[in-house]
Amino acid sequence: MPPRKHPLIPKNVLEDLYFQQHWSLQRIALSFDVPYSLVRDSFRSAGLSWRSKSEARAGRPWDESTKAKIAASRQGFKDTPEVAARKRTILAKSWGWMKAAGPDDPRVLRIRAGSAAAMRRPEVRDAISKLRVRQIQAGGYYDRGYHDSPKAGRVYFMSGWEKRRWADLDADPEVVRYERSPCAIPYEWDGSTHRYVPDVLIHYNDGSTMLEEIKPEKLLTRFHKGQAQLLAKVQAGQAHATAQGWGWRVFSYN
Repeated sequence: MPPRKHPLIPKNVLEDLYFQQHWSLQRIALSFDVPYSLVRDSFRSAGLSWRSKSEARAGRPWDESTKAKIAASRQGFKDTPEVAARKRTILAKSWGWMKAAGPDDPRVLRIRAGSAAAMRRPEVRDAISKLRVRQIQAGGYYDRGYHDSPKAGRVYFMSGWEKRRWADLDADPEVVRYERSPCAIPYEWDGSTHRYVPDVLIHYNDGSTMLEEIKPEKLLTRFHKGQAQLLAKVQAGQAHATAQGWGWRVFSYN
């Protein structure tokens, strides 16, 4: 068997991110920039189990007793005609009335015809295009994908700013190489321990190293719901970089 390109994720990291912070497998894979299959292999190697899709959507904890209760509740379950009729009535009164009415209902046909006609109008298409451009320029989480870098290989970007930053690092002659999501840093928040994953670790020609978080400056200076936790992450990142002998900065394009 050929050697793995990426090492398995440690058990304590999986337990913290998945069971304590309720991250999904996909989010863990994106944060560490590894294939989704490697996250599953890490769970198997550590002897851990992950939730099914239905249990994850319902927010139920993953344990054998819960799994047994769910299986028992589904055995022999079938709606009576009265229950089925009541569900259809409730659905018709909710936002799902279009599905309950059926595709041939005159009201549904009028709405769909109006939506199709609106999408054919040039001003509507132009407004949607401008909105997408503004979201990408703002560095939001609208633009995602992979960037093929001569200095870092195939790296994932989760925003327009990250995509732009990877291109700038490739063009910078002072940069030797860089690593996406290089480490997981523990920090205390709201009475419990969490883990923070910085965006990139940059290695320069002069031997120096810079740990970097890519964030709009307004997220640090303007009050918002997650500002306090974000500042706690920044402090943890700065302390970790100092302990390792690295530089630290929050990089922003504005």
